[in-house]
Amino acid sequence: TALLRKRLELHHQEITAGGLAEVIEPEQSTFISTYQDLLGTYDRAALLRPKWVWYGWDNQYHHWISGLLKGDLGYSFRDGLPVESKVRFALSWTFWLNTLALIIAYGFSVFLGVLMARHKGKPLDKGLSLGLFLLYSLPSFWIATLLLIFFGTPDYNMQFFSVTALSDLDYEAPFWTRFGRVAQQMVLPIFCLTYGSLAAISLQ
Repeated sequence: TALLRKRLELHHQEITAGGLAEVIEPEQSTFISTYQDLLGTYDRAALLRPKWVWYGWDNQYHHWISGLLKGDLGYSFRDGLPVESKVRFALSWTFWLNTLALIIAYGFSVFLGVLMARHKGKPLDKGLSLGLFLLYSLPSFWIATLLLIFFGTPDYNMQFFSVTALSDLDYEAPFWTRFGRVAQQMVLPIFCLTYGSLAAISLQ
């Protein structure tokens, strides 16, 4: 309030100095009186009380929620494609990645668990336990970033894996061509999803 009053005073001085007082002073007086009336009726406690406001059904939220209940997720602002198709595409690859990672994790873990049990207390058991716990302690997002940098980009001359999007996969290409590309792109994500669970499952 003090800052606003100071600005009004400075503004009034500028107007007076510029010779425009006769034109603007009536509007300024109206504004000041209206502002003072608002200050007199201002209730700070009103900010703490919840207020229910209803704007009717014709608004963006109700259009969205009604479409969602009907299964219509709308369209992407980025490329204009239906959101449902984009989610279905992502979920399909998420399902296959996690399924394969689960199978591989349990396959290796059972083998390592039996091997550690047969050599319990021996150097092999201790070495495998240490190695598994070291893997378990490494954050997957950090390992994924390192793998992308070293094996997915040409910066270090070790670009063994492709990290391009599968959305442009040629489904009319021969099966083994598609299989090779998909397998090449799934190695790094499956490894990142698998290595962290090896320690827990193996020890169990």
